[in-house]
Amino acid sequence: MGWEVVGHLPAAVRFSGPLGAFRALQARVPAELWPTRSTAGHAFDEWFALNPIEEFEAVDGALRTAWTSERVQWRYSLPELGHRLFEHRNTAVVFRLRRRGPALELVACGSFGDHSAAALDRTIGAAVRATRASYGLRLGSPAWARATVPLPGGGPVLTWRGVGQHTKPSPDQWALTMGDIELF
Repeated sequence: MGWEVVGHLPAAVRFSGPLGAFRALQARVPAELWPTRSTAGHAFDEWFALNPIEEFEAVDGALRTAWTSERVQWRYSLPELGHRLFEHRNTAVVFRLRRRGPALELVACGSFGDHSAAALDRTIGAAVRATRASYGLRLGSPAWARATVPLPGGGPVLTWRGVGQHTKPSPDQWALTMGDIELF
């Protein structure tokens, strides 16, 4: 059908601690289909109703999803998908929780506010503690100084099909989040 593999997107993991790392190593099974419910943070639709976001920052020169307020609300407000929003300092992270074997996995799907890797890692760390997840996962390069390590085996595989564009972009030309690429 014309799809080409772009490559593995870099992914970073932040463990809750030694027990979280141990559980993650034992969790080499597919994640459960449905989310694990949580009361940490806010239900996304309730938070969004009080904090409507009209503009989404562009990432200089990078390819990304063209998010609008309506698309964000559509993407994260369906209660059955379990998306929540966790705020820490001036960053808010949209996340979901799923069981993966003995581990509880927190996936950072998107963010608002300060998008720097340092701010995301601090917020994910706080969300991991609040939810008692075994680990938090985000797309992007890891930073040992912020207690994030590379995802063993690499991140998700990105595929591409050119429509009007004939040159396949390399993985470093994309600015994607897990919310951009995950299927539901």
